[in-house]
Amino acid sequence: MDALPARAAVVVVGGGFAGAATAWWLTRHGVTDVVVIEREARLGRHASGRNAGMCRQVAEDDDWTARCVRGATFLREPPSGFASRPLVEVTGSLLLADDDATLDGLAARARRHGVSHRTLGSAAVLELAPWAAGLRCAGALHTLDDGIIDTVALLDGFALGARGLGARIVTSCDVLAARDGELVTTRGAIRGDQIVCAAGAWAGVLGALAGAGAHGFAAMKRHISFLATAADGPARGAPFVWRVGADEVYVRHGADGLMASGCDAAATAPGDVAIDAAADLLAARLASAPRLAALEVTGTWACQRTFAPEGQPRLGRDPVVPWLWWAAGLGGHGATCASAIGEDAAAAISASGRS
Repeated sequence: MDALPARAAVVVVGGGFAGAATAWWLTRHGVTDVVVIEREARLGRHASGRNAGMCRQVAEDDDWTARCVRGATFLREPPSGFASRPLVEVTGSLLLADDDATLDGLAARARRHGVSHRTLGSAAVLELAPWAAGLRCAGALHTLDDGIIDTVALLDGFALGARGLGARIVTSCDVLAARDGELVTTRGAIRGDQIVCAAGAWAGVLGALAGAGAHGFAAMKRHISFLATAADGPARGAPFVWRVGADEVYVRHGADGLMASGCDAAATAPGDVAIDAAADLLAARLASAPRLAALEVTGTWACQRTFAPEGQPRLGRDPVVPWLWWAAGLGGHGATCASAIGEDAAAAISASGRS
């Protein structure tokens, strides 16, 4: 894409959802001297390009749900010209709960955040998704405007939109050292007035290089599989099904076919997406659902989700290294929350430049 300049007002490390969205929002705040550097030859090579792309608004707590709702609103109603095709196929979702208390908690969270929904008993769930029969379920939260994200269109919209207002994007550019606002990379050195760590699974690595510490980020590997479709299985446009709580599992249909995951999670080194025995967890968690268990697995891959130790994203200026900012630890919510994360990070950075 672009050559690496010697300096910039803001250097964003990481060209996935968090980094590209931060750059896009910075340019909307009038900060156009922005450089995004990405270690791979193309953007979104890791978590942003290796996920099931589900827009799920009701998340594990109120803080994440608030961000997901903001992000989902952007996905459904992007600015004019942001993308040439819709960013999300609205299908709705069924969040299956093991018991009434869990279902009541999901519904209360949906009400607090204005998520369009209804609660269903187990019989009504089977009427809407008969192919899911056998999955343990006391009832479900049926959200009406969740859906399947076009992750390519989303990432391209942020990246191309940022470049259109002056930001530069430099690929195949890995950070080797960081000190006093200067990054030494495989493509040379660049100095930034502000440097944003949006490095996903490598966030702790960059933090340590910068002298801020690794901050306890954990890269967690998860396997996702393609399933063969069947006449009596979920059809295109059907709500995705996600059983929350114990024995978590999800199944969704979209433009790229039928996908499912046993929601495995194992700490691993950044970049480790080799398929391992944990992929077998999906079969175990679908075993009770005859129609789903009968579907052939046609392909499997692994991805990484990165968590900060407190369970919330690390956002804002580092307390030790004043030139370092964080937009990391999205915990699997990156596609849905990208706009909200980028907006918050950019607002804080641009405000610091005016103070």
